[in-house]
Amino acid sequence: RAGQHNLCTELFGTAVGVARHGGMAPYVAVPAKVLHRLPDGVDTKQGAWVEPLATALRGVRRCGIGMGDPALVSGAGPIGLLIVVLLRAMGVGQITVLEPSPIRGAKALEVGADTVIDPLTTDLAAVFDNPASAPAHGFEASGVPAAIETSLRVLRPRGTLTVTGVAPRPRSS
Repeated sequence: RAGQHNLCTELFGTAVGVARHGGMAPYVAVPAKVLHRLPDGVDTKQGAWVEPLATALRGVRRCGIGMGDPALVSGAGPIGLLIVVLLRAMGVGQITVLEPSPIRGAKALEVGADTVIDPLTTDLAAVFDNPASAPAHGFEASGVPAAIETSLRVLRPRGTLTVTGVAPRPRSS
């Protein structure tokens, strides 16, 4: 009611793109008040990328990362890949992506990641064995609840994890 839709307790039951198909679906029914007309010259395929790009850009802008800083990105789906592109464009240092899918991992390397690690088959404690050299900034873009815990274990002490991924269901304790 206060306009803070992202904090709605009914988010997991109503949100477009979470509870039901979103902007990448062929057809979506949404209330007219949430629609925005695309400018002339912007086709629907380009327009479908506005929200994922806005999500990635907001996360990168607010996290406090700087040029040369190493970064961790968990998930190489659309938003994770956009985060990699933005981080590379702003001149961050080593970009490590945690992604179990070989296809998505290859795409992450193609768009600017330095390293892709499968977190399901790799001992991350051995890879990130020195807390001083671990990334201080991480981005969780997979929406997998366990990925948050994994990312927090990898980041250096007092690191910052920006969570942009939303799981289809809240994690049960």
